[in-house]
Amino acid sequence: MSLNKFFNKDLLTKNKLTKLVVIPLAIAVWFYATGRQAIEINKSASLEIIVDSGMVISKTSTQKIMLKLKGNKDYIDSIESTPTIKIDLSNHKNPTNLDVILHRKNIKLPPSVDVRFIPDTVRIFIDELTEKTLPIEVPLSGETFSDYQISNIFTNPRKIKIKGPANILKELKTIKTQALDITGRVENFREVLPLEQLPGSEQKLIKVYVQITESLSERKFSNSPIHILSSPAQHSEVTLLIPSSAEITVTGPREDLENLSSSSIIPFVSISGLSTGKYELPLQIVPLKNIKLVNTSPKNIDVNIGVRIKEKSL
Repeated sequence: MSLNKFFNKDLLTKNKLTKLVVIPLAIAVWFYATGRQAIEINKSASLEIIVDSGMVISKTSTQKIMLKLKGNKDYIDSIESTPTIKIDLSNHKNPTNLDVILHRKNIKLPPSVDVRFIPDTVRIFIDELTEKTLPIEVPLSGETFSDYQISNIFTNPRKIKIKGPANILKELKTIKTQALDITGRVENFREVLPLEQLPGSEQKLIKVYVQITESLSERKFSNSPIHILSSPAQHSEVTLLIPSSAEITVTGPREDLENLSSSSIIPFVSISGLSTGKYELPLQIVPLKNIKLVNTSPKNIDVNIGVRIKEKSL
């Protein structure tokens, strides 16, 4: 609607007093007329479902409802940006599934505003509210820096009692935190993560401590000579060692393994205090810093200790 319809050009140009009265009046009439115009808009509404204190909403078919509103512009403008649809199910004392049809009584609107709900029906799952103690699991996202790995993850507390719908808790073996981003990590670190929030439960924060170590690699050493550790009992000597060499597999940080020479790998059997006879002895290696034994082939060595015929230097 144009303001020109409320003006007379000659009248306004010849009489200043008339200007002072007519112009404000015309503007007020214009705003009143436009405010009375009927409009249609869409608004998103949230759901608020009220249940008995011993029950909980485990799931709904939707969390948002679209409102198609039609009515006076001033009235529609007075509606909050995200109106709330309230559904009272507090009279239900047992687990059940309901199809609830939405009505105007479920939402607070000016009387002259028409409303249509999309969807107009909500499926609601009501369950018993129970408690359960579960171990805490920390899911990971991303990857550590090259050549590093997660060696341990500790949480405080290690287990936690949580509330939730009976059917959901029944299936859970652990309760998860928010995913922990380990991208580019090379050192131990601490983090505080929110715990997964189930319907009916409170938000909880979990302290997490992560240990990071260098990635371990494996390396095999073939034909490593087997050594004799210590000496047999008096008047005895080793006359036979089968086999005389072995394949040794060790693990450790990649850089340490690359710098490890074959001469550093010393497999041995201990015959300390043994008298004459045949023995099957476990194969071991001399300890090395940052290096651990994975496997020996063979695992055991056949040793034959005979009577010393003559003195020999060892």
